[in-house]
Amino acid sequence: DPESLNNPPRHLLLAVHGIGQKLATKLGYGFIKDTGTLRAMIESGCQLHGEDPNTTVTVLPIAWRPALRLPGDYHGDGRGFDDMLRLICPENIPAVRAFFSDVAMDILLYMAPGHREVIMGAIMDEFVRMWRLFREWNPDFSGPVHIVGHSLGGALVTDLLVQHSAQLPFPVKCLFTVGSPVALFYLLKNQRPVGCSQSGVEPEDGGIENGGGPG
Repeated sequence: DPESLNNPPRHLLLAVHGIGQKLATKLGYGFIKDTGTLRAMIESGCQLHGEDPNTTVTVLPIAWRPALRLPGDYHGDGRGFDDMLRLICPENIPAVRAFFSDVAMDILLYMAPGHREVIMGAIMDEFVRMWRLFREWNPDFSGPVHIVGHSLGGALVTDLLVQHSAQLPFPVKCLFTVGSPVALFYLLKNQRPVGCSQSGVEPEDGGIENGGGPG
């Protein structure tokens, strides 16, 4: 909106999706629509409290899965990860094949350290790209930047902030995770969950909030 040049929002919220976006994109129901739904909910909340939603918060999607390119040359003939995945998935059960390759595979990729780094790199690239676009429209923006991660997206962003926050072009004020198994993944890696005290009960930092999930 060109009016944002004169009235920049007070907050920027970057939304990161979880598993299954490869399948959702094929079905014509991608993360852009989900972000629109989130934006509408925030606008309703702003209006309820007498706030102007156009100058309160801007919500932008971080769609990492459609742009993800996994490395690999398994036979020396240029066939990469996705090519080999099609070969090993059963063709006689299309529904199982689609679920495994387009949904469950996201979790397995996260659990593989090398592929997890590739995914975090894709998320970082999207953060940089969306931040540049946002600043082009809002050069006078001086408010805080927040991130919300759904499901696996919350775990990925948590790892990214812990390991690579210095590479972000903006500081992050708050991280919200929704239905995200962040603490469970850290437990499986034999690590203390991020944001928990030594007792595992009280949060150390009010900037991390998880709702509706195991962790």
